[in-house]
Amino acid sequence: MVAVGDWTRSVPVSGNGRVTYSLLTNTLPIETVVIKFNGVDTDRLTGSDLRKVAGNYFFVGTARGQFALTVEAYDNKGCKGVSDRPMTVNVK
Repeated sequence: MVAVGDWTRSVPVSGNGRVTYSLLTNTLPIETVVIKFNGVDTDRLTGSDLRKVAGNYFFVGTARGQFALTVEAYDNKGCKGVSDRPMTVNVK
């Protein structure tokens, strides 16, 4: 599971936001973390064990409005964990 800490709730057009999180697993290493903005991958981290990673930046593009933000984490067996609560970003 991905426990979300905080995220940038308002970002200017073509700007960057940040999301902080904890990757909750005590046995299997997390090898991939994907940040999705409105369903599109905007950032992807890969490594042998990303459990200590505490956050990522994301790019919002040029469209204005309210959009969903999601964090996905994949362990070394391919199992997926998703952010534990809905996140919305307002692009102005």
